[in-house]
Amino acid sequence: MSEYGAGRLRTFALLALLALALGFLIQGFRARMGVDRAVARFGTEACTVVPAPAGPEDLEVDTATDTLFVSALDRRLPGAEGDLWSWALAAPDAELVRVARDGPARFRPHGLSLVRSDAGLFVWVVNHPGERHTVEGFVLEAGADGWRARHLVTVAGAALVSPNDVAAVDAGRFYVSNDHGTSGGLARTMEDLLGLDLANVLYFDGERFEEVIEGLSYANGVALARGGAELVVAEVFRRGVTFHDREPVSGRAQAHLLVDLDSGVDNLTVAADGSIWVAGHPRLLEFADHAGDPSARSATEVIRMRRTEGGAVAERVLMDDGSLLSGGSVAAPWRDEVVIGAVFQSRLLRCGLAPEFSVD
Repeated sequence: MSEYGAGRLRTFALLALLALALGFLIQGFRARMGVDRAVARFGTEACTVVPAPAGPEDLEVDTATDTLFVSALDRRLPGAEGDLWSWALAAPDAELVRVARDGPARFRPHGLSLVRSDAGLFVWVVNHPGERHTVEGFVLEAGADGWRARHLVTVAGAALVSPNDVAAVDAGRFYVSNDHGTSGGLARTMEDLLGLDLANVLYFDGERFEEVIEGLSYANGVALARGGAELVVAEVFRRGVTFHDREPVSGRAQAHLLVDLDSGVDNLTVAADGSIWVAGHPRLLEFADHAGDPSARSATEVIRMRRTEGGAVAERVLMDDGSLLSGGSVAAPWRDEVVIGAVFQSRLLRCGLAPEFSVD
């Protein structure tokens, strides 16, 4: 073979390899984004749209007082301030009420987590006040004029690269997810496009952060289950939930179960009966469109998970095509209902549950 012929062969081989690599990248991207995922409304017949502050992205029920606490921020408004809100679920015609608070001058809340002790009700909240991210600790106190959040502590550190959600251990310790391993710019874009597993989960032991889980694919919701014996992590791009055995003294965690849910899983909520409730974005490209365009619909689904011996059972509770709620990010069950929050919209969805899903 001539030198010219050999050169052409090498060129064709290189182009073939590049085409193959590009095909794998496109295939992986389509799978991560749920491009081919079917969406059909079901289970929404008993749902009611409830007015709410913009961006009620995370919420959790305090079962001792039947109060829903909501973290809300208008993410489409640059420089917007957010707040915590309360909702008396058992009171007829009750509305969301802003929680009075002291603490940080700039409060742009994200994930939250409640924990009760003999000292009262405590909440950890991820905060994005600027380039430096923090986790804020408050005591929640009920009064005649409503709830108040009394600020106790600000936790900061270089390890908080891109904090998303928090799981309270007690009033001094917590886990927090970094949804990315990069802080922004081109590196963040490449991390998303290539599906790089650079996200992690940190443990704060009351004094310092330690990375306890690495190599995650867009870590999002975190929660403690089985009385704190397990740490559960939602991975958006892996489209599933990972269960980790948790060592209670050191806080270290070891993965032992991955459950594929075929959804861009967001926040996690552990119900009173121990079941784990997941809100997800079935089609992530729809959600990306919705993030940029409020009129674009993004499907929302709610999944209940129950642990079994050596595994877990996942059941789809409801799905909306975005006509009632777009970009649903969290589902908190209460008695025979579930309340669903959203990343951007100024609404919640309150839905009656079929008897088999009731947590009474």
